[in-house]
Amino acid sequence: MKRLKQADFYGQLLLLLVFFITSCVNGFMTLMIGYFVLGAWQLTSMAVHFYNDWHMHRHRKRYQYFYFSIIAILLLCGGFLFPTVLLLVFVVMFFAAPVMALYYAFLCYKEVFHAYKRPSEIIF
Repeated sequence: MKRLKQADFYGQLLLLLVFFITSCVNGFMTLMIGYFVLGAWQLTSMAVHFYNDWHMHRHRKRYQYFYFSIIAILLLCGGFLFPTVLLLVFVVMFFAAPVMALYYAFLCYKEVFHAYKRPSEIIF
């Protein structure tokens, strides 16, 4: 589990850096591709954590982030019924997605570099 979490964190960090640098050079379209690639990586990571019940206790930040993400996905899916809602959700997520991506990478960082040093403590 520890190696998988380390690979998850370093993969996210690599994707964040690559898409940040390439979007500065190539422009907006690379940034949009980065949104979807990093988002897919983090959703997969979140699904693996949820399935294996790793750090998913109710008082943990990962649990709260998981349900916040599910609500955002449901709003996006439900937005196809109401185009005005879809546009509003897209605008909000355009600005919220980078913050959410950095927050999820920070959660992974804390789990990899702090939780495994003191496994008997709950720090979240």
